[in-house]
Amino acid sequence: MTVYYPKVYTKSKLILSFFGGLATGVLICAIVVVSLLSIKVQNKETDDKSTQKTEVSKAATSAKSQTKVKPANKNLTLFNAPGQKIPGRQFEVNEVLADGSAIAEYDYIGASDHDTSLMGLSVFFPAKEAVHYYDNQVIKIPSGKKLRQIGSYKYYSETIPVVDIFDK
Repeated sequence: MTVYYPKVYTKSKLILSFFGGLATGVLICAIVVVSLLSIKVQNKETDDKSTQKTEVSKAATSAKSQTKVKPANKNLTLFNAPGQKIPGRQFEVNEVLADGSAIAEYDYIGASDHDTSLMGLSVFFPAKEAVHYYDNQVIKIPSGKKLRQIGSYKYYSETIPVVDIFDK
């Protein structure tokens, strides 16, 4: 025995399915747009806070360092005044970042002191107006100068010192 349904039932089911799908699609699109806007607002607030913090620190630091430090990124925190002396007289650049800053490691082989306690020491040289770093560049600290920590930089899962060269 075959049962036939009236066309009205089939047509109304089709119309309800169409409008139900349309409403679901609009709701999902609205949720995605609201989520993206909230992420954008959070990122802007974070960038504004780090920029304000960096500008105050940068003004205090760049007055005493050898050359003026360029604006920083969100992973960089600068101190109000230069901090501790960083040992080591020679570093080799491992990576140059997009803003011109350099990640360098203590050059044990090229250094005259061959201090094994410094092996693996990574430092961050901030980008400067007159200095252009390149991969594998050897940075030697001249005699009569010293390397001091002026901040910290979040580099992947570790925090490394931000350094600059100062008169002794």
